[in-house]
Parts: sequence; C-alpha cells; structure tokens
Amino acid sequence: YHPSNALFFLWGDLGAGELLAFLDERLDGFERVPATRISPLQPPFSSPRIIRKDYPDRRSDRSGGFASHGWVFPQPADRRQALGQLLLTEVLVGSTAAPLRQALSECGLGEKPIGEGFSGQTRQPVLSVGLSGIDPLHADRFDRLVSESVTTLASGGSCREVIEAGLNRMEFRLRENGNVRYPQGLMVMQTALDAWRRNNDPIDFLFFEQALADLRADAESDGGFLREMLRACVVDNPHRATVILHPNPEATERATQAERRILTTLPSDNLSQPAKSEVSSVASVPMLALEDLPRNALHAPGETVRQAASRMFVHPLATKRIAHLDLGFDLHALPRRLWPFVPLFGRALLENGTTHESADRTALRMARLTGGISAEHRIFARHGAQRAEAWLFLRVKATSEKFDGTLALLADILREPRIDDAGRIRALIQDELARHRNQLIRRGHEYADSALCAALHPVGLAAEETNGISQIRFLQRLLKRAESDWQSVYADLEQIRISLIGREGAVCGLAVEQTEQVRLVNSALGFLADLPAYTIPPSTDNTPRVSGSSGVIVDTPVSFVGLGANLPRTDACMGAYAAAVRHATGNWLWDRVRTQGGAYGVLGKLDPISGNLRFLSYRDPDPANTLIAFEAVSSFLQRDISAEDIRRGIIGAVGETDRPRRAGEQGFEAMLSILAGDSDEKRQMRRDKLLGATKADFKELGEMIDAAEKHVAVFGPEQELRALNEERPGIFALQTLQ
Repeated sequence: YHPSNALFFLWGDLGAGELLAFLDERLDGFERVPATRISPLQPPFSSPRIIRKDYPDRRSDRSGGFASHGWVFPQPADRRQALGQLLLTEVLVGSTAAPLRQALSECGLGEKPIGEGFSGQTRQPVLSVGLSGIDPLHADRFDRLVSESVTTLASGGSCREVIEAGLNRMEFRLRENGNVRYPQGLMVMQTALDAWRRNNDPIDFLFFEQALADLRADAESDGGFLREMLRACVVDNPHRATVILHPNPEATERATQAERRILTTLPSDNLSQPAKSEVSSVASVPMLALEDLPRNALHAPGETVRQAASRMFVHPLATKRIAHLDLGFDLHALPRRLWPFVPLFGRALLENGTTHESADRTALRMARLTGGISAEHRIFARHGAQRAEAWLFLRVKATSEKFDGTLALLADILREPRIDDAGRIRALIQDELARHRNQLIRRGHEYADSALCAALHPVGLAAEETNGISQIRFLQRLLKRAESDWQSVYADLEQIRISLIGREGAVCGLAVEQTEQVRLVNSALGFLADLPAYTIPPSTDNTPRVSGSSGVIVDTPVSFVGLGANLPRTDACMGAYAAAVRHATGNWLWDRVRTQGGAYGVLGKLDPISGNLRFLSYRDPDPANTLIAFEAVSSFLQRDISAEDIRRGIIGAVGETDRPRRAGEQGFEAMLSILAGDSDEKRQMRRDKLLGATKADFKELGEMIDAAEKHVAVFGPEQELRALNEERPGIFALQTLQ
C-alpha cells in the first residue's frame, strides 16, 4: 500500500493544475519505490479441466445442478483487439438469436442459460457460459454441446446478420459505458482501470469510435477475422475449464456446523461495537455538509405534444445519440380480470415473433436495430385520485440512424403478434413461474413488500396481482387452463390485444438529443397515428379494496419480514419524513435487525403519493425479533435526535432521490411523474422540507406511525411462521404457496 504501487484517477470540474496540486499535497513525504502493480499472467493450461463440487442445497434430486464452461482469452494488446474479443462474445451469446446461447436455450439439458458473458475486469479476459437446473450426470453432454456449437460456427462462418447484431449491441455498451446505478465518473474510471492495470494505455481505451469503425469495416468486408479469433480464443484454446455443481443437502448441514464451530471461538459480547481506532478513522473522513447539497429537485426538461387522443412527452437530453422511446398503453382499457395476464402478454409480444416472422428472426432483427426492447408494467398511485395509474410500457432504445427501422419493427410486433402458439405460451408461463420461484429465494423481500402494499392501499392490491404471490397463483391456474382449455386462454390474450393496443389513450415518452429532436418526434408521431384506433371504455372497477396481513410459507431457509402503515397524505411533510425513515433504517434497524439479528439487509421505503411506509428485512433468521424492532421504530423516532443524526438522515435521503440516472431513465421517470400528477412544484416542496428537516419532523413521524393501523407480511419456512403465529395469535393469516 504505497503511492508508487497505486493508480490515481480524479474526476470533476477542476483544472489540471488544481488536480496535480491536490495530489502533490497528499503524496508529499513519500519516496519512490519499485512498483509491482502488474500481476503476472496465470500459466496457461495444457489441456481443458473439469471440476466437480458439491454446494449446499436442501434438494436431494439431481435437477438442481449447475454447469459452467469458461475460457481464458489472450490479453488484448490494444483497443481494437479488446473490441474484437467483445464482438466475439456478442456473436456467441450476446442475444437470444446468438448461436451458442440459442443452442443452450433449446438443448433441453437444463432450465435456462446462466452466466453467459465476458469479463474484461479480471487480469485476463474470461468468457463463460452455463446452464441451471441440469442433472450433473449430463455434464459430458453439456460439454459436447458447447464444443460442437463453437466448432460448427468456426467452420461454417457466422451469419452476417448475427455479426451486425453483435456490433450493434456492442456499440450500445460502449456508448452507455456501464451500469446505470453508478456515477458516470466511476464507470469511466473502471474502463480506464481495466486497461491500466494490464499495462495498456488507459486514455486510449476510453475512446472507441475509430477502433469500432475499423472493426465494422473488417466485418463488412470479410468475416474471416472473426473465425480466426474464434479458433484462437475458443475452439483451439486449451486454457478452459468446466465446473459442475451438485446439490447436496448434507453440505448444508456441514457448512452450518462449521460456521457454528467458528462462532463458538468468538467473544460473546461487544461483537457489534466498532473498535476505537475504527471510530477515529471514520471521524477523519471528510463529510458532506448540508450546504453542499443541491437545493433544487431533479428536473428533466420537456414538453408535451398531443396528437388526437395520444400524448407524447419529449425530453431533450444528452443521450449520446441514443433515442429512448417509452410507449405506454392504459390497462383501464381491459376488464380487471385480465390485468394479471399483462406481464405474460408483454413477454409474448417480444418473444413469440409475428404472424409473418419467426421468433428467432424477430429476435435477430431486434438485436440488429435496437439496444434492447423490454416490456414493463407499472401500477402506481396518482395525486388526489382513488383510481390506480396502470400501464403496459414497451421500452426501446435505438441509435438515431436506426430509429425509423426500429419503429417499423415495433409496428410489426404490435399489429401481428404471435399469441396463438399454445406451445410457446405454455413455455412462457412455465418460465415465468420458474423466474418467480427463483426470485422468491433471492429477493423474497420484494414479494413481502408487494403483500404489504396490497394491505395498505387499493393501488397496492392491483399491483400485487401482477407481480406478487397472487401473480404466482394466477400463473399456476393459467398453466392448467392452457393445458386443458387452450382456446379460452387464447381468447383472453386476443381480447387484450384488441382492447389494449391502440392509439386512443396511448402515451409516448421520447428522450433524444436536441439536435435530432424535430426529425425523431415527427417519426414517432407518424408511428402513433398508424396504431389501431380502438376506444378505451370507461373503467367501472373503482371500488377501493385492500387485503390483510399475511404469512406465506415458502421453501426458503430464512425469512423475509415486512411491517407497514399508510400515512395521511401530507405532501408538505413527506420530504422531511424521508430523512426520518433513513435515520431509523440506518441506525436503529441496522443495529437491531442487521448487526444483532443477523439479517442480510434491512431497508425502509416511503411512497410520498400513496403514503405507504414499509420496513423490510432481507434473508432474516430471526423474524420474531425483527417485528419487535420494526414496531419500536416509532419510539426510536420520538427520542432526542441530534443535529448530526438529522444531517446524516437528510444526506442519505438526498442520495436516494438523486441517484445516478441515464438519460433514458430520466425521461421515463419524468413521464411517470406526469402520469402520477407529481408536478415539479410538488417535488420541489418535498425537497425544501427534506433539506429543512427538524427533530420535530422526526418525532411527528413517530407519532403518526404509533397512531396508524399497521400490517405485517412474513415470507419464510413453515416452522418459523407457525411458531410466530402461535407466539402472537392473529398477527397474520397463514398461507401456503404450492
């Protein structure tokens, strides 16, 4: 840990002289020593390897296995070689139309492909592909499938359209530069660091346009370079391995016992108390002051353009020449009984092809033209209204040059969707059920949150039917219907298509560069005008309904716990309450639920429009004490609060509201705010209250929680839930998920 062995990256609106002076001051007194920052390359394998391991899993059957095959690529010498390796990955597994990913999806050896992707962040680049739900006895068949697929591709050459799709997807990855959750400066640093720590020029690797143009020219003139790279990096590369994981219930117990033996060696007290040196180190870190925070709420500039019964929200933003289109259809065009179909219908639109084009051809067309198309449904509260805002959105991004072609693709998907294929619909239902069951284990707190919202507000009940436990039960019933009475299922899907897909009441959000706004807006308006002209009937289902507290038995080793209340909608105070929620979550609940209780995580959520306040734990071994901690939040907030506690609560809440967003997300969230009636003035009012939060606001929220009716949602193993229900009779209605 010496400056000579460090890489320094600074990002911000500062001059080079200021940055160098900043570094010089902090490095003063250090002497140069020999640097050792470049790790040596791993010795290459002389032949492929197979590794078999057990992993803890309560299932005793063989269907819970995992298989993964990976290659270590040669270290790229320059940006062009690095992009060539990335293109190779895109061609192999980058989209549902990519040949290796397609082979894994259709082989029948497992549930679905996993882990396919390229990692350039390691010392040496690595490509891996895999399957979940595979019988470990079929590992040899998995290996042969991978080998035969890449060998066939290297021998026969790649389809030019697949290469074009790979180049297109790669361009989006480079333009967007990484994960939307992180600040742009951090992602630029990561790109530079990947090259820098391998002794490449970090500045050279930040610029991709010329290298990408050269690569595109090579691909258009001759695909031979890709076959050569495929042979060198994949087919003839002995530096590869296959890892097979076997589910083993005994491994779970062995791991538990080993962990208990370790815990017995630790002191029983003061485990959660930080060391004095740790406290002093934290105190020395520079901290934000309230004066450093932006006073204004985030705002995406825009205008509303109306065309007949459709609305378009246009946001001129710095999009890196990517057009972000969000097309929304009002679910109130449908009877409420059909709303649970919407997630499945959205997937069918995008994954089943059209009446004139197969699913594979449509997927390839999407990959060639777009940076991705997704279907999302959103059900949320609106200011001053009982009726939910309920929408199905198709979210698309495309370069401005391919925008018109993307609109033509969308028109084909919407006018001629293939929803009459019983086999593909059944497969989608099964895949949705598998996805939900997997999410229940990994992210069960989201299902607990949905159940809480259903108990707190009518809008929450409508949303839970499309994304919670009610959706799983609906899909289970629907699968039986699809197997015994397909025509009735098809009739419902067709009614959704006819009633929902039309220009009447449709909304469209468009985030684009200002220089391209006029042309792209005109194209989008023409697209909207060509949609079918169906009329949305007035909704008749406005009856406020809610559910109750729930305890749901699920096959997980630990629990997910939630407690919530619906607060009076006092818009002026919601901003200050956000700081109080952050304070309670980061202090009282973190200490009691995370540190002492052993849960993996704890969080608090406050919806300023519906008034829903929820506290949730993640992978929780002690649900009974977690509920006690949640119930004590109101008392905690009514204690004496220091100015430092308030400062931290405010900064934490601002960090949540001002999280990094790409241009497409800014535009989409601005459209959702308009639909929810959440004006710039209301958001600024909440911002002002947040920045001016006082201890009186914290105490007031505690008193409101005390006075509110509270509901509980617990998802977990049967033994835990039955014990909790016996200890506290009537705390929830016990349910079982089959």
